Amino acid sequence: MASEEVWTLDNFITQDVLGTGSYSQVDKSKSNATGVTYAIKCIHKLHLVKHKKVKYASIERDAMQKLQAADGFPQRNGRCCVQLFETLQDRDSLYFIMEYVPNGDLLQLIRDKPTVAQDESVIAYLASQLVDSIRFIQSEGVIHRDIKPENILFSKDWTIK
Repeated sequence: MASEEVWTLDNFITQDVLGTGSYSQVDKSKSNATGVTYAIKCIHKLHLVKHKKVKYASIERDAMQKLQAADGFPQRNGRCCVQLFETLQDRDSLYFIMEYVPNGDLLQLIRDKPTVAQDESVIAYLASQLVDSIRFIQSEGVIHRDIKPENILFSKDWTIK
């Protein structure tokens, strides 16, 4: 599917805001060409320059590409990393077109289903995946600097990404 994709910003329709951060916003967007849903992270260049964080956007992109290659994309669809399909930019922003992970994040699970999030078997299941993911990321020489509930995403089969 991704090989048929048209990687231009005009090709996507924003459907919803998935999250916001200190210098970016992630939108759920649908491709006009294929109908595939993606998560598109918009990073504002002015903020990066003003706060001297330009290199961090490059580091994030490079780390995602490195982990993606090591994690079996596209053959296995990755075990713990969100796939980065393309990066684009316009005058004001950088855009990371990424895999859409449909089941939300850990913070949402904690808020919406506190009894599930407090179940010991669920905690053990998630903790083992998280430890495995961190171990994998670090084995590739990448240090995740922002591990928090809203950055722990759930794939369609409820595995951590």
